[in-house]
Amino acid sequence: MDSPDVGHKPSCDPKPLQLPTCPHDFPINSWPLAVWLLSRLIHHFQNQSALREFCEQVVLSMVPIYSDAVEKRKIKPGDVLADERGMGELLRLVLAANDPGPNVAGRLSDEANRIMLEVRTATWWRVAEGIAEHRASVSGTRVSSGPMGRPRKDEVRELIHALKIKGHTWKEIAKIVSADTGRETNAEACRSLLKARQPGQNSVGKKGQK
Repeated sequence: MDSPDVGHKPSCDPKPLQLPTCPHDFPINSWPLAVWLLSRLIHHFQNQSALREFCEQVVLSMVPIYSDAVEKRKIKPGDVLADERGMGELLRLVLAANDPGPNVAGRLSDEANRIMLEVRTATWWRVAEGIAEHRASVSGTRVSSGPMGRPRKDEVRELIHALKIKGHTWKEIAKIVSADTGRETNAEACRSLLKARQPGQNSVGKKGQK
């Protein structure tokens, strides 16, 4: 006689994907567009069986929105990839709404944190590159207003800092910065600008210079 428990194990089907809440610093006028993009991705992926891929597509789909926000000075370039701000906060909220593991006191589970790190590694450089390309294409349609002032230098410095943290070589950084500013630059110029980020302190050493 078959056991009555056979074939009646608790369901382990992946949970349906959910929309995140709006990040505190998200360009509020663009949130309806973001919800539409998120809803399309949820319709495509449907459940948490491919949560990492879903998160990667969320990040990449938001690049035009954040690029536009940077161009309109609604968010600083350095804040886009910062922890607890910009894209980082959006990714955290996406995982909080779709956490595949147990969480305590609202903190992400170990599994969600692992996915977050993997998604950041896979997409952060593409976000930085996408924003730089967008800004270069926009600036190419405008007449230059003169030499780059301090606020602009600060933005470029933060971009260099973010790219170096993500493991880009100086040659790669110089290429992205050149596209971002519309002006040809080189690795040594990028190194010098980054050193000025914290006077008296070399933010990035000679190790790994290429």
